[in-house]
Amino acid sequence: MILFKNRKLKAKKSKEVKEAMEKLFQKVVKDYHDYNLIYAYDTSIGINGYVYQNKIVGYRIQDMSIIIIDCDHAFQKAFKTVRIFKNKIAKATYNKNLDFCTIYKSFKKEDIFRFYLVTKNYKDEDILAFIEQEIEVEEFRDFYFEFKRKLHFSQKKK
Repeated sequence: MILFKNRKLKAKKSKEVKEAMEKLFQKVVKDYHDYNLIYAYDTSIGINGYVYQNKIVGYRIQDMSIIIIDCDHAFQKAFKTVRIFKNKIAKATYNKNLDFCTIYKSFKKEDIFRFYLVTKNYKDEDILAFIEQEIEVEEFRDFYFEFKRKLHFSQKKK
């Protein structure tokens, strides 16, 4: 019974997090209704160790675009928003061992966008949001590989 109760609590918490993520995305992106969402993060090394940056990644299949929103882990504040179109980038990579995506709008440092896909819960809700999104991550991977393939194909045509 305890396992079933824990599973229900986790599902409820994950649903609440997804709703908060969608609410912030809708607040920031005017044409939000066409986008699928996943939760991601990035890390950097700060003075006191690792610094985590939470991200909402929205992707739209129709025009192969991606929106990355840097936000807090509770999805209350958005800090930076970047919209990326397939035909406006130089390169896209994916590290399958780390579930790590990198998109280069150009090769300048400020035009490189990176994020880890969240495929498991790290049990540290002060840093990362608690979310279950295995299916959503699989769907995003399919999109991202198509995004990369179309990018590679369009670059070969030039």
